[in-house]
Amino acid sequence: MILLSVFLDNLLPIFLCAAAGVAVGRAFQPDLRTVTRLSFYIFSPCLVFSSLTQTPVSGAEFAQLAVFTAGHIGLMVALTAMLGLASRMERRALATLIIAAVFVNGGNYGLAANRFAFGDEALARAVVFYIFSTIGVYTVGIFLASLGKRSPAEAAREVVTVPAFYALIAAGLARFTGFGVPSNSASPMRQPPR
Repeated sequence: MILLSVFLDNLLPIFLCAAAGVAVGRAFQPDLRTVTRLSFYIFSPCLVFSSLTQTPVSGAEFAQLAVFTAGHIGLMVALTAMLGLASRMERRALATLIIAAVFVNGGNYGLAANRFAFGDEALARAVVFYIFSTIGVYTVGIFLASLGKRSPAEAAREVVTVPAFYALIAAGLARFTGFGVPSNSASPMRQPPR
């Protein structure tokens, strides 16, 4: 019964949203490029900003989460690379294995699962993990995918193309300066009461 309750309360809503997306996709065949751009350039940055400005995550805890995420990525890269090299994998296959092992779906699935399971405060902390893992995708991930054809500096420059990165900076400035988001502006971002 406990497992059924966990499934119904935490995972089923995510599966229902995914099923609704599949149904809409088959029925109306929306332009996926437009939907992806809306998510990447608008919805994701808004989620990052609202989560970090409305839920108390201390600066020390934020730094701990950032270091944990970077350490997690580094450790997984090292372990997977050692496993691949021990197996004498071809370079392209090794890069593919590392990318698949290191970068998880911490956004679409992970954020929703964290909110349903643990509430809004956990969501804010999951957002920090999501932001820094996304930065990892656009730096380490791109460097690995290009098989070393791009320099680490060139890969790092890809970070400036990620809108969520700017939302992170804006939220950090708002918290550091004590600037309160005007209630009229924040109201669309508020979560409904549970």
